[in-house]
Amino acid sequence: LLWSDDQWATNEVREYEYTAATTTTPNPTPTPTPTPTQSSQITSPSPNTTLTGSTQTFTWTDGGSDERFYDLHVGSTKGNNDIYDLNGNSVYGGESHTATNIPTNGQKIYVKLLWSDDQWATNEVREYEYVASGQPSSGGGNSGGGSDSGFQLERALNLSSVIPFGQWSSARWQSAFGTLLYSQHDQNISTVNDGGDTWIKAKHGPNSASITTQFGGVLPDHDTYRVEQTFKLLPGWDWGGDSVNTQGGKIGFGIAGGGSKGFIVSGGLIDKYGWSVRPSYRGNTLQLYTYNSDRQSIRQGENPAYGNEYPMPRYTANGPRLEIGVEYDLVYEVHINSQGKSDGTLKAWLDGVQFVNDSGIKYMEGDPEIDRIFFNTFHGGGSSFNPSKDVFIQYKDIRYSSK
Repeated sequence: LLWSDDQWATNEVREYEYTAATTTTPNPTPTPTPTPTQSSQITSPSPNTTLTGSTQTFTWTDGGSDERFYDLHVGSTKGNNDIYDLNGNSVYGGESHTATNIPTNGQKIYVKLLWSDDQWATNEVREYEYVASGQPSSGGGNSGGGSDSGFQLERALNLSSVIPFGQWSSARWQSAFGTLLYSQHDQNISTVNDGGDTWIKAKHGPNSASITTQFGGVLPDHDTYRVEQTFKLLPGWDWGGDSVNTQGGKIGFGIAGGGSKGFIVSGGLIDKYGWSVRPSYRGNTLQLYTYNSDRQSIRQGENPAYGNEYPMPRYTANGPRLEIGVEYDLVYEVHINSQGKSDGTLKAWLDGVQFVNDSGIKYMEGDPEIDRIFFNTFHGGGSSFNPSKDVFIQYKDIRYSSK
């Protein structure tokens, strides 16, 4: 700073030091990252439950988007829309819709929820299964094959809650299947959600812990019963054993009658006053395993007298081949023999293709009856059949019908 009192003839000065300000370029305002959307899911009615009538409101989540388009398909078979379709009149930004013209005959109902976040340039889909209200005029259930004309639904198992291993109790399905007679190894049963469906998930282990649950006094007196179930062998499945003769086991839901000891006839027991039928596998082929009073092992004088494997002959593994990770619809029918006669029949279909059609069977002596439901899932025979590790199989859509 300079200054003068004599018009700059002389002057004085004082000096200072400063630090210049730093010039900075402002950061651009970041563009907000859009919140990722999630899948929409039907929340009401709960999947695998019975619908209320011919008109049903379906409610779903929006997946975090209020600008999503929705479509709803209702069909009598999986992937179909023959019962109801919005026909392009998609719902925008809403989370419910009422479908009409739904059958009220107890049949299986298939529902698809479709949604799009880009005005249908692309879309996603989630599928669900329900049971129509009312009493069926036929067996309904799985599309596994055979004519179900004249069958009436007697028992069906519908599960909705997920239950981990170690927390299952067989009492959980007594409401569907009736009085519990016997149960073992419940710790190897759980329920899981898979593809929008609730499945029973069973563990087969190397220690031959067979899962067996029996229910009694639950089936009305009819001469013919039809059993339906869907099953799937999960990835990592081990057929067990070291040859086709030791690669075998029991899978799923069976049906039985009589039995002088009050339990189903199995395990090589010779009891001509009782019988049982259950699905099984030999090698990687599906079969039906029967204890009937005139089975081959009894005719040949064997003791213990193990069951027949259909398709016959025994121990030939000539049923339909099974693949791991594939869902299969299995349907089989038992027509009990008349008293003292060999006029019973056994039929079975896998995914609509018949693989058993046998007649001339005497299931039991005395007063023939069909009166019992049971669940059997394990590797065996004996310990030589065991898998080398824990493996898993799943079941759903279990139904018993009669005529």
